[in-house]
Amino acid sequence: MTPRASTSHLFAYTGEQVEISTHVLLADLHPEDWEQLRSFTEPIRFRQGDYLVERGHHDRSLYLVFSGSFAKIDDTSAAHRTHRSHEAPTLLGELEFVADLPHLTTLQALTDGEMARLSFESFQQLSAMNPVLGRTLLLDVAQVIAGRVTHLTERLEELETARHSGIFKRRALRP
Repeated sequence: MTPRASTSHLFAYTGEQVEISTHVLLADLHPEDWEQLRSFTEPIRFRQGDYLVERGHHDRSLYLVFSGSFAKIDDTSAAHRTHRSHEAPTLLGELEFVADLPHLTTLQALTDGEMARLSFESFQQLSAMNPVLGRTLLLDVAQVIAGRVTHLTERLEELETARHSGIFKRRALRP
């Protein structure tokens, strides 16, 4: 389907397709649906260095990131290593939103940016008012999760193949 042009100013959405991985997020929404979704979210501006989510914090919210970049921070050691970075547009907290889990990682902003927070309670209210929009959002979130699981599965298969082909050599344990 061709996405409908939007006149909504929802997070600078201009009617262009917002692609997350290979899935176009909410591609078929009408402008009034974008406006209704916006009315149930909390806009958040973040600055470079801000923590967007913190590991262990329980916040059953979905974050729609529309600008900026961020990285996963390994905060389990004193080194606080930075892992691969991510660019907008993307979603944050989709697994925690669906499965009601505390955040599994800490994410820190690498640049200034904007996102919107949709709490689970607000999602329930939105879904009660507009069941089609609620279902559409939830199915799109599920597609994003499925895409990420597929990517991780493919990466694990690549690593397993490399391990079996001898690319990785086991180190002898020293006493």
